[in-house]
Amino acid sequence: MLPESRDPSPRRPDIGGAVLSTVGLTSLVYGVIEAPTRGWSDPVTVGPISAGLVLLAGFTAWELRVREPMIDLRLFAQPQFLWASVAGVLVTFGMLGLLFAVPQYLQFVAGHDPLATGVRLLPLIGGLVVGAPTGERLAARVGYRVPVSAGLAVLAAGAGVGATTDVASGYGFVAAWLAIAGLGIGMALAPAMDAVLDALPTEQAGSGTAITMTLRQTGGALGVALLGSLLAEGYAGRVDTAGLPAEAAAAAREFIAGALTAAARIGEPSLAVSANAAYLHGMSLVLIATAVTAGVSALLTGLLLPGKPSPDIEDGRQSPQATSVPDDNAR
Repeated sequence: MLPESRDPSPRRPDIGGAVLSTVGLTSLVYGVIEAPTRGWSDPVTVGPISAGLVLLAGFTAWELRVREPMIDLRLFAQPQFLWASVAGVLVTFGMLGLLFAVPQYLQFVAGHDPLATGVRLLPLIGGLVVGAPTGERLAARVGYRVPVSAGLAVLAAGAGVGATTDVASGYGFVAAWLAIAGLGIGMALAPAMDAVLDALPTEQAGSGTAITMTLRQTGGALGVALLGSLLAEGYAGRVDTAGLPAEAAAAAREFIAGALTAAARIGEPSLAVSANAAYLHGMSLVLIATAVTAGVSALLTGLLLPGKPSPDIEDGRQSPQATSVPDDNAR
């Protein structure tokens, strides 16, 4: 039922770009993930991160020189495409950071089984479902800048409130800030993707959105790696393993699941208490980092994201002709 759009001059596969980008991103993410265990100065951390950055720089140089690049970097010369893509990346960064930390809090600290944990994440999804059409309707009336920057600000507020969660916090409090964060994610993400489409002619819609989705997945991978590393370091620095057998201490320092298992085996409830408090400290660091990232992103997009919706966009829906001739400002 949807009208199809095709590039009249499709490109050949860019094998060199695919290899450089894949190996570079894999190396970078691997190094970041290893950092909490080995340290940021360890060769196993520094080597992959450095190699990843070099390979990604090589990928950029390759894409600028090859005749048929996998990613047309000239698209980023359009401010609307650039800043809408940045907003999408940073929203995904924060969203997957939340989805990495919060389920483990609900399962290990709050004591819910996996099904109950999933059910208790529904306020986040509910907020997103409400926020997405709200953001699109706002974009249709006042332009993309307002809902994207406002959504990022709401996400920052939700994460900031969530950073105050402690052992005594009830689920009602957690559900409230999850819903706020989800509302912000939906408000920002939907119009940001619309802004990307609106900046492209129809024949480039497929490649342009593919670039944006690739960047979002990259942002998500880095969000899990960086925020996960921050969570692991925050936890390991707070859990108290003094006086424990070596095996139990090693398991407790590795992560909260090992600490709770060790506490049950050796009959040491104080270890479980310490592990819960340590995990909450680590999760607070993740939520603070998410709030700061989203807040800075809200400021940047509020200042730099241009573009108003095409006249053909009504109620957040774009007609097939809406991207056929991008306006001069978008170009």
